Amino acid sequence: MEDTTESPRTSLSKEAARLNTLVTAIAGGIALLVAVAIPLGFLIISYRYESALVSSSARHTADRISKHIYGKPIYWRFEFERLQELLGEYRQHSSPVRQRITDDRGEVVVDEKKPLLSPVFKRSQPIFESDRAVGTLHVEQSFRSVLVDTVWIAAFSILIAIAIFFSVRVFPLRILRATFARLDESQAMLKMAWDALDQSGDCIFITDGEGTIQYANPVFEQITGVTRQEALGTNRALLDRGLGENQWKREALQQGDVRQGRHTYRRKDGSTCEIDAALSPIRNDAGNITGYLTIWRDVTPQVKLETHLRQAQRMEALGILAGGIAHDMNNILSPILGYSHILLEQTDTDTKAHGYLDIIRESGYRAKDLVSQILLFSRKKESRRKSIHLKPLVAEVTKLLSSTLSKNITLHEEIPDELQPILADGTQIHQVLMNLCVNAGQAMPNGGELTIAAQGTFLQEHECMAGKMLCGTYVRLTVRDTGVGMDEETLARSFEPFFTTKDTGQGSGLGLSIVYGIIQQHDGGLECTSSPGRGSAFTVYLPACRREEPKPDSVPAVDSHGSESILVIDDEPAIAEIAQVILEQRGYRVTVTTDAQEALGLFGANPHRFDLIITDQNMPGINGDELSSRLRQLRPEIPIILCTGFIASVTQEQSQYAGFDEIVR
Repeated sequence: MEDTTESPRTSLSKEAARLNTLVTAIAGGIALLVAVAIPLGFLIISYRYESALVSSSARHTADRISKHIYGKPIYWRFEFERLQELLGEYRQHSSPVRQRITDDRGEVVVDEKKPLLSPVFKRSQPIFESDRAVGTLHVEQSFRSVLVDTVWIAAFSILIAIAIFFSVRVFPLRILRATFARLDESQAMLKMAWDALDQSGDCIFITDGEGTIQYANPVFEQITGVTRQEALGTNRALLDRGLGENQWKREALQQGDVRQGRHTYRRKDGSTCEIDAALSPIRNDAGNITGYLTIWRDVTPQVKLETHLRQAQRMEALGILAGGIAHDMNNILSPILGYSHILLEQTDTDTKAHGYLDIIRESGYRAKDLVSQILLFSRKKESRRKSIHLKPLVAEVTKLLSSTLSKNITLHEEIPDELQPILADGTQIHQVLMNLCVNAGQAMPNGGELTIAAQGTFLQEHECMAGKMLCGTYVRLTVRDTGVGMDEETLARSFEPFFTTKDTGQGSGLGLSIVYGIIQQHDGGLECTSSPGRGSAFTVYLPACRREEPKPDSVPAVDSHGSESILVIDDEPAIAEIAQVILEQRGYRVTVTTDAQEALGLFGANPHRFDLIITDQNMPGINGDELSSRLRQLRPEIPIILCTGFIASVTQEQSQYAGFDEIVR
C-alpha cells in the first residue's frame, strides 16, 4: 500500500508557500494604500490649509485697510505707499502671493505685480468704508510649491510602501532564520571567546589534563620567548622550568583549585620579568578536570614603579633625618664658631694659637657649608636668588673638577667676560654644573673633551619650552662632552627619576632629575641633544638679571655695640651662653634662660625691663612662635628676633605672621 502521508518538511513547505502568497497579497495591498493615501491626503490637507490661510490673510488685510481709509471715501485711492505697507504687514504664506487693490469702479489702485507659477488659486475680499464697499482686495497664491512637496511625499511614500512590502513579505521566513540565527550566535560567541583570548594583553595558554599545551595566544611569545608553533603539543613543564621550584604550582595541580601568585620568570633568552600568575582548572559537566587555564600578566613596569616608590619614600625619610641632623649640627657648630671668633679677637695674630684658632673657625665654616648642603638635599633650605655672574662660578666648578675627573679629560671654558648676570641661587646652580659635568666625565671612560660654554640670548615666545618660561633675555649655559652618547630611547628617559644606565651601585639615577627640578624652580629650561658615539650636550636656559644687585661691600658698616637689656631664650645651654658672651662684649645687658616658661615669668614680672627678645623656635613645652604670641600680649611693641638653626620650622613670611620682627638663621 502506497504511503500518501506527507513528510513534515513537505507539509511545512506547502504551508510556507500558501502563507507566502497570502502575506504577499496583504503586503501589496498595504503598500499600495500607503503609496496612494499619504500623498493624496497631504495634497488635500495642504490645499485646505493654504486656502484657509489665504482667506484669513485677505480678511485681516482688508480689515486693516478699512480702518485706515475710514473717513477718506475718495482720497484713500491716492495713498499708494501706505497701502503697499499695509499689504506687506501681514505675511503668513510659505508660497508666493500676489496682492492687488481695486476701487468700486474696478480700477486698479495698488498692484504688487509679482509673477506666479501656475496653478494659482484666488481669493477676493471687499474693503468697506462706513459699511459701504469702496474697493476689493484680490489675493492670488501659487500652488506650485504644494504640488512639488506632494511629489516628494509621493516618492517617499513609495519608498515606505516598498519597505513595508518587503518587511511583511519575509515574515514567514523569520522562524527559519531565527533557527539559523541561534546557530550563528553560538558560533559568534565561540569566535568572540577565541578572539578575546587572542587579543588579551595577558599571556594565556590552555593545557589538557596531562599538561599538554592545546592553545596559546600571541602574548605567550612575548613573555616566554617561545613561539606558539614550538609550544603547541608540548608539555607545560617546558615553561614551568622558568619559574623554578614552585610549591604553588604543584599544589594547584594536585588540589585542583584556583591559585594566584607573583613570580620571577626567566625567558628562553635568559632575560627575566615579573609576572602575576593564575592557574584555574577546567571542568566538564560531571565536574571532572579536563584541562587547565593559565594566565600570566607581565607586571615588570609595575614592580619597578613600586621599587622606585619605595626608594623615593626612603629618600624622603633620609631627607627628614638629614634635616634633623642638620639642626643638631647647627646647635653644635654655633658655640664652636662663636667661641673661636671670641678667642681670635683675644689672641695676638702673630701667635701659633691664633693660627690654630683660625683653622678651627675655617673648619667650622666648612662644616656649616656641609650642613647647608644637607639642608639642600633634604629640601629644607630656602632658595635665595640673587644676581650672580657665571664666570667665577664656572671657574670654581672647573677647579673642583680638575681634581675629580680623569686626567685624560680636557676641560674647556668658554664664558665671555661681558656675559650678563643671572638671577639664581648660586649654590643650586653650582650643583647643576657639578651634576652635569660629573655625568659628562663618567660618559668618557677613555678620555675626551668637556666644554662649559655660556652666552646671552633672547627667546621668542615660540622658542620657549614648556613650563614657566616667558619670552625674554636668557643666559644659555651648555655642558658638552665627546663621550659615548645616548640613543633615542635613553635620551627620552634621561630626566626620569631613578633612571640610570650605570651599573648597580654606581648611581642613584637622581642627578639629572635634580638638575631638571632646580632649573624648573628657576623658571628656566633644559634640553639635551645626543647620539651614540658622538657625545651629549645639555643646554640650560636661565633668566638673565635685568639689574645687578649692589655688592655686599657697598653696604655701610653698622655699629653693633649698645647698652640695652636683652632677654635670650634657648634650650641649648651652650648656645645661650655664647650669645650672652658675644652680646655682653658689645656692651649689652643680657639675661639668659633655657626655659620658655621661666622666660614668661621674667618678662611678666617687669615687661619694660627688656628692650629686645631673642628666642629659639624648637623648645620643649612652648615653642618660639607661641612664646612670641604670649609676650606680645604683655607688651605688643616689644621687638622679638627668632634665632633658629632648624630651617623648616618657620619661613620668613610665617615669622612675620607669628609676631617676629626678624629671623636669623
